[in-house]
Amino acid sequence: MMDGLVKRYRTILMVGMLLVVVSFFVGIWRLINQATLESIIDTSSAAYLSASAIEAILHAYAEIVPLFGLGILKLGIGFAIVTIVVSLRTTGENARTSLARIDLQPPEVKPPLFARIFAKMLVLGILIELVAVFITIAWMAAEVAIIDPGLAHLLEIFAEPLEGLGVSLLIGGIALGLATIVLNLMTQAIVLPGRLIHMATGKESKPGNIKDLFPKRTLMVTYLGMIITATGLIPLAFIRLFIDIPTPTWENWMFVGIGIMLFSIAYWLLTIIKWLRAQRVNLGKAVAESAGIDVPEIESPLSITKLVPILAFIGLLWMISFAILGLLFPTGLLSPFGPLVRPGKAIGMATIFLGIGLALMTIVVNLRLTAFMLPGSFSKIVSAIKGEKVEGAPGFSVGNPMSLAPKKLFAGMIAGAIIAAMGTVPLAWIRIAIPDLFFIAERMIGTTVALGIGMIFFFIGLFFGTIVTFVSGRRTMISEGIETCVYYVAEKRDK
Repeated sequence: MMDGLVKRYRTILMVGMLLVVVSFFVGIWRLINQATLESIIDTSSAAYLSASAIEAILHAYAEIVPLFGLGILKLGIGFAIVTIVVSLRTTGENARTSLARIDLQPPEVKPPLFARIFAKMLVLGILIELVAVFITIAWMAAEVAIIDPGLAHLLEIFAEPLEGLGVSLLIGGIALGLATIVLNLMTQAIVLPGRLIHMATGKESKPGNIKDLFPKRTLMVTYLGMIITATGLIPLAFIRLFIDIPTPTWENWMFVGIGIMLFSIAYWLLTIIKWLRAQRVNLGKAVAESAGIDVPEIESPLSITKLVPILAFIGLLWMISFAILGLLFPTGLLSPFGPLVRPGKAIGMATIFLGIGLALMTIVVNLRLTAFMLPGSFSKIVSAIKGEKVEGAPGFSVGNPMSLAPKKLFAGMIAGAIIAAMGTVPLAWIRIAIPDLFFIAERMIGTTVALGIGMIFFFIGLFFGTIVTFVSGRRTMISEGIETCVYYVAEKRDK
């Protein structure tokens, strides 16, 4: 059942995006209903009571459905990453099986804990978000029915922090899935070229300790972000049972954790880029050493890659600054600008996401360049194994690598970032500048930010869907290439 769900990541992405889009139009309905409420003078009239009841229902919807839609989008992204990990593992297993025939299989290494559990974290995360949905529904029902103010307060305190725990597992699971991709790419980029050289020349290779090359600091940053986000539930939610902590304070604290996780994701993607390039460099060296030919160096790193850490740092610092503003706001130090604290963090998130989008574009470019290089490289190594004369470099050069980038997907992310930022400018500013429009603007902020972030998640999911296609092709080419090399090595040994 789990395998079937993972393969339907595109459908999951569509469902999540549909919920977010519908929620946006519900937000417009809520805005119109608010205008109706403000136009009715007699607060005891049937029309006013009807509009008030509609507002209560739409308020409940706005608190629940957009966040759950975003959760489903994150699940779709996570399942796409699971698909990539499975394909990379299969590549390694196929190569190992083939190399075992000539006693060159690399030692089998047990994957670390995070690589074994990240897929389960994704499922657990969405289940926790589903529980948070039911708690939120109960909270709204208790408020509308005025059953017990104490119960309503208890449910309110635990609803969003529980949802935050789900977010911690979902985004943390995505980050740890990327860490697993890094681990597999490192192994293949280091070990397989060495085995190809051994098959062609008989020279034994001694790859370095892969564990020493793994970016443990990035892993620690991921764990830190998960812990900070999860502390919204334990201990903050329990502390709030007894101590009044203003919403901007604890909510922005949780979003700092989310920002740290997104920051780590940007660096995991940069590490993936590093090892995709290392794979091509090492493969070129393997061809040069096996066939005795000159292989030109690969292209310089794409200039857009330099913007990734810059955008990630700016976005994280922005979100941390708004957490500090959330501490200052209750003391009155922000004066009339307090209403900017909660929606202001959307700009920080959008900034980090743009860095992530640039990294994803670079990954797709590198995968396409790898696809150009692999067939020619294996062909020349096979010729070298057979003792044939080898001429010419493998693959072909691309004058402008950026022409291979899926710019339309990044344009979709930019559009999402702009929409998310509208929650601050102009909506939050309107809420400050024009008091008469406070509630009108208020009704649209949450659904507008959710629509923008939802679009970003959706296009990130499509990016990973594109990567799935190339990784699948890479699996076929490497598996068949290694198998062909092994066949001719075994044939030579049998003679």
